Amino acid sequence: MLMAVSVVLVLLVLPRSLSPVVRFLAPVESERADDTLEEVRGPLKAQEAVVVSSPIYSVDEEAFREQVGALQRAALSLGPQVVESVFTYYDTGLEALRSADGRATVMVVVLAHRPEEAARSSIGVLRRALAEASKEGFQVLMAGEASLVHDLESLAQRDLRRAELVGVPMATAVLLLVFGSLAAAALPLAMAGVAIVMALGIVAVVGRAVDAPVFTINMVVTMGLAVGIDYALFVLSRYREERRSGVTAGRAVGVVCATAVRAIFFSGLVVVLSLMGVMLVPFNVFVGLALGAASAVSVAILACLSLLPALLSVLKDRTSALSIPMPRVVETVLRGMWWSRVVLRRPAFSAAVGLALLLPMAAMALEMETGVSGYKTLPDELPSKRGFLALEERFSYGLASPVEVVVKGDLAAPAAQKGIEALQESLASHPDFAPPILVQPFPEMGVTVITVSMRGDPMGDEAQAAIRHLRRLVRQTFQGSPVEAMVTGEAARMLDYVEMTRSYAPLTYGLVLGFSAVLLTVAFRSLVLPFVAVALNLLSVGAAYGFIVLVFQKGWGQMVGLPGTEAVEVWLPLFLFALVFGLSMDYQVFLLSRVREHYGQTGDAVGAVARGLDSTGSVITGAALIMVAVFAAMGAGELTDLRQAGLGLAFAIFVDATVVRLVLLPSLLRLMGQRAWYLPPFLRWLPRFPLGHEG
Repeated sequence: MLMAVSVVLVLLVLPRSLSPVVRFLAPVESERADDTLEEVRGPLKAQEAVVVSSPIYSVDEEAFREQVGALQRAALSLGPQVVESVFTYYDTGLEALRSADGRATVMVVVLAHRPEEAARSSIGVLRRALAEASKEGFQVLMAGEASLVHDLESLAQRDLRRAELVGVPMATAVLLLVFGSLAAAALPLAMAGVAIVMALGIVAVVGRAVDAPVFTINMVVTMGLAVGIDYALFVLSRYREERRSGVTAGRAVGVVCATAVRAIFFSGLVVVLSLMGVMLVPFNVFVGLALGAASAVSVAILACLSLLPALLSVLKDRTSALSIPMPRVVETVLRGMWWSRVVLRRPAFSAAVGLALLLPMAAMALEMETGVSGYKTLPDELPSKRGFLALEERFSYGLASPVEVVVKGDLAAPAAQKGIEALQESLASHPDFAPPILVQPFPEMGVTVITVSMRGDPMGDEAQAAIRHLRRLVRQTFQGSPVEAMVTGEAARMLDYVEMTRSYAPLTYGLVLGFSAVLLTVAFRSLVLPFVAVALNLLSVGAAYGFIVLVFQKGWGQMVGLPGTEAVEVWLPLFLFALVFGLSMDYQVFLLSRVREHYGQTGDAVGAVARGLDSTGSVITGAALIMVAVFAAMGAGELTDLRQAGLGLAFAIFVDATVVRLVLLPSLLRLMGQRAWYLPPFLRWLPRFPLGHEG
């Protein structure tokens, strides 16, 4: 029934719950200015800049005038429900709408809806109308927030299909290698399907309140495939192991619930709590992505607690039906028993080798620069990118994204009037801003709006520096006057986004580390292991950061066709930290729970490490291969931020499942011996949640 309700929500509600627009969930300067603008102007309307150019004609020739007139009529013919108004160089005489070489002009189209609504309802029809009105000898390109959002949504859908086409077959192949059975491989895939559909249903409901970004779907599908398959893989592997040892089917299900399912509950809880730390940042990108990922993990946990044990009770040994013979070498490679013996014989040397591999990569994280990628990182074939390039080359990109200073208060005061005049003079002489400077008074509302175009890319570092300078200038100019002056526009919103992210980062990092340490202390009743696990996870995160810096910021990825970027997406380090920290904890919890189980049965700390590695080797290796494949598929997309996230996650999981799980953690456990399980007397009141047979 819950699945049926989720399907209905996905089909009917989800499309309206996702927003292509970034939005603050707490008051910042640009948000307050936008609210004031809506009060005086009404709802914000999308504005598109149409660049008309020709290598043959000049703007002053009649043929050029006729072409612009035809485009203007074509846009207006769509009706007021699509296009509200159109302004051209010939109507206004504004020199800012004419290129310096006289071979291009800009036609400004004001659409009838907000940018996010226009992206879905108006951009497609407007592009077709302009294409039909275009004549030979002219190039017509369109740029603006709505057209960019329209293209980004199409790109996100393309990336999602690519991830599904690559991730699902790869996961199926790994499951067949691990289980050697079509029936056993189908069960984890079914659990992933349940996690994805129900998580999308949750996003459909909650997303209405937070305006989850459009690529939340990509995150839900990726996380649903990764954790849905992995968690079911651990449960099913333990069930088949118990059955092979002669335990009855009913007893095997009980053992699974007391061991693997409990381990999944604790490791999944770490992931969810880590993502909740990300949700503290009051920005819809963080809240939406974390909501999608946490929903997928939560549903996967609940499915392993209830649905999967019930299915195992019904299916019994039919989970091994349709078996496929596998060479013995496959199991040998997956389990890696020979490797564990090497590591445990020389633990100090093995730990040193593991640290030597990861520390230099983690050190590269210190060179990470964060920012917001502009349109230049998008694929060249996107129409909106071509439009922005034409704008930047011939005019000012800021024509499609002006900066607005909203002055609100007692405008009749001499100090306020003097400040407005002084600000106009300062903007006219500032190299980062371009004419014209427009002043719109709304005396009945006590508001004046000063609008100016910005040179260059509003998302670039130069633009953010210009907005910081402008805000300082505005504060100084209106200091002591009875008005409030606020700066908004795309560049100002991006600056607020960057500064908000950086200000909330310490809180998120602290909560994630604290929650993880407390949960692991309770789960394993040890004060030593939580600190070891946290330290190793930090090493995995640092290595992932360093990998992203090398591949994208340093440009090493260009050797394999990945674009270089000047900075890493500002939201990525924080989100990646929470996700990698939680997912890396999965493998450590699964390994440590088996080690703890064997240690509780024998009291042999060294032998427990070897047996724990042997019993979890093939399962963890298979689970890691699945996650690496799924995240790498996301990294193969064309959206720069999701590409960085996917490849960073894939690398982190690879590192955690190989260097950390096979080398560092076993060698440290071997060196610590029984000291690894030390719990001080003052903490022995903690509740017991056994993860082994004693559960």
